[in-house]
Amino acid sequence: GTPEGHKIHLHGKADEAPGHDTGDIVIAVKEKEHPRFMRKGADLYLNREISLAEALTGFRMVVPHLDGRKLVIKSKPGEILKPQKGGLTLKAVEGAGMPIHQDPFKFGNLFLVLAVKFPEALDPTAMGELRRLLGAPEHPSQDEDEGDEDAELQDIDPFESSKTGVKVGGEAYDEDEGDGSGGAACQQQ
Repeated sequence: GTPEGHKIHLHGKADEAPGHDTGDIVIAVKEKEHPRFMRKGADLYLNREISLAEALTGFRMVVPHLDGRKLVIKSKPGEILKPQKGGLTLKAVEGAGMPIHQDPFKFGNLFLVLAVKFPEALDPTAMGELRRLLGAPEHPSQDEDEGDEDAELQDIDPFESSKTGVKVGGEAYDEDEGDGSGGAACQQQ
């Protein structure tokens, strides 16, 4: 559990030379990056992906720990894992992190950073049953009138969209300039 940058001093263990005091050896701890775990103090962080079905109904995963043991991590029965800001869910296994420096009987926590993977598409025949199971209303909007226009959502890049129709070097109301004829005028009262 030794933290990054911690220095270990070995007094009087350096090379000896006649007529000189024996020096000290100083070892500075440098943390090695791990391919799966990230460390912050005594806490460990592990990124994992779970399916939407697992987020709704529960999951079980085996995590090989740094000390060689395998942790079987399960979500609480009945708990729904909801993504927070940034689209991730953060859960923890208490006491499954690194030993706390100079207190080897206490441990930090292991945080699971969970990304919920949504399906690319659903079978249209299963959608009605899924809506019923999840409690979605049969008719999403009651305030539709005959003659209303249907509109379908699309994936559009907002940055590319903002470039459409932009005049280079012009002012927003250049077309309003002129002799003033043909346009609507405000009436003075």
